[in-house]
Amino acid sequence: MNTLPEHWSKSDTARLLAETNRNRIEFFRTELKLATSCASIAEKCYDMKHRERAQRYIELAEKAYWTLVRFSSDPKHATHIGEQQRQELTTGMRQLRESLDWLQG
Repeated sequence: MNTLPEHWSKSDTARLLAETNRNRIEFFRTELKLATSCASIAEKCYDMKHRERAQRYIELAEKAYWTLVRFSSDPKHATHIGEQQRQELTTGMRQLRESLDWLQG
């Protein structure tokens, strides 16, 4: 079943798909930046002996991390990630996971 309007050309469809893929990658990057920032703030909170505040930021970072895991492992999204973007995302997620594990250890 075709859900796009009949008057759309193949180039309209291709443009829409390309924009969707760019937005998907931007979502991943933004979510990773958010999680990394939260982990960094948590570390600073621990340094200042604000343990409860640090824990809240860790929880936010964990939530963002697991959102990334869920979306990046879903074939509906994963198949549209280029190799360079996949490597960037994988590296960032690995560093984030290490940071979160260290903060919680």
